[in-house]
Amino acid sequence: MRALIIIYEFPNSIINNRKTFEERIRQYKQYAFLTNNSCLIFTNATVVSVRDYLNFGLSNDDKLYVGETKAPSAWNNLHSEVSDYIKQNLK
Repeated sequence: MRALIIIYEFPNSIINNRKTFEERIRQYKQYAFLTNNSCLIFTNATVVSVRDYLNFGLSNDDKLYVGETKAPSAWNNLHSEVSDYIKQNLK
């Protein structure tokens, strides 16, 4: 299973667009929101297919990055539940 990091920004977005986007992320089932604009998901899907799926409905001003990540990784000041989730799943 791949660990993918998703970074997104909605400079001119309505709150409903963000909610819809984040609901699409939740459909991957194995996810952790790292910050207000980033998420880690675990999936067998490719970075391109995830990007294309999440890109649906975004405007030309919205930004989206999907990249593969793996251990070792380092972070600071994430919620303890998120940190534990990453430790358990990122190998």
